[in-house]
Amino acid sequence: LREGARVGATIEPLVIGNAQAIVRARVATYSTALGFPIDVNQVVVPLVTTEVNVSVTNYPLFADLTGFFNLNAITVSDTAIFRWERSP
Repeated sequence: LREGARVGATIEPLVIGNAQAIVRARVATYSTALGFPIDVNQVVVPLVTTEVNVSVTNYPLFADLTGFFNLNAITVSDTAIFRWERSP
């Protein structure tokens, strides 16, 4: 989420175009590289003019490891907020 918010904070202007898609794609790319891909449909990116707020609710962390050691998936919720670099 943090990486998506960081990228979103540099998009000019944030409220035009496909800013949400860019942020979601970055979150997906970064989380996949770490081995725990986030479903972009769970990523919320509201458009505001002063900050970039990227959040996910009930994301199943370690879901792929549930077959090992009888582990249950852990669900997490998190938010990353960055100041939009081009805010007035």
